[in-house]
Amino acid sequence: LLKNDGTLPLKRGMKIALIGALADHPYAMFGGYAAPVHLQGSHGPKETVPVLAKTIRSALEEVMGPDNVLFEPGCMLYESKVERAIFFPGDVQKEEGGNAHELSRDLGRIKLACEASSKADATVLV
Repeated sequence: LLKNDGTLPLKRGMKIALIGALADHPYAMFGGYAAPVHLQGSHGPKETVPVLAKTIRSALEEVMGPDNVLFEPGCMLYESKVERAIFFPGDVQKEEGGNAHELSRDLGRIKLACEASSKADATVLV
């Protein structure tokens, strides 16, 4: 954001590629202790979000129109089932190897995000 080449402010009617799983997550814009965590688990996710809270996706769709927002998560925040957990024990030396090859198994969502970006006038990464 140090240099603006006319992209901002976003103009109504332009196609926006909105990339990032947090763009459609209701708690993403709450910081640290601001999220209503005391409600989580007591109701479904939509019922625990304060009435005035909007996701970036819903706010952009409201202003730009849903047909002008191409949303792709690009990756998943978490999977429903984890086969193996990767543990980072602190300061690991590169000579120790590791499982870096296991971090990115599915690139399909990244390809979809790139396709959405290629069809848009501007790309917003969250």
